[in-house]
Amino acid sequence: MDTKQLNTALNKIFFDDDARIVFWNDPQQEFNKAVENLGLDGIEVIRLDQAGSIATKLRIERDEPNTEFLLYAPDEVRWCRRTARSHSTMFSSGWNWTTRRR
Repeated sequence: MDTKQLNTALNKIFFDDDARIVFWNDPQQEFNKAVENLGLDGIEVIRLDQAGSIATKLRIERDEPNTEFLLYAPDEVRWCRRTARSHSTMFSSGWNWTTRRR
């Protein structure tokens, strides 16, 4: 999957499927560098390997409840599984995802 296909897939999830939070697990780190340059207008990208878990959870759930987020996890991140399952769309570069609407 190239960056253009990735942008198309993520835009579909955010805008066509009306997702607010997309959790992207990339354990092979195929898109570790590309995630910084996706160009998703109006979408806040948070790298879970660089952000504090409590601060991220509070930002998403309390501080910015109407903001759209792409949560990028280049490694397995256990702390956010509960939030991801209950509030978000799960995305994989292998094209497996489930949708949860706002």
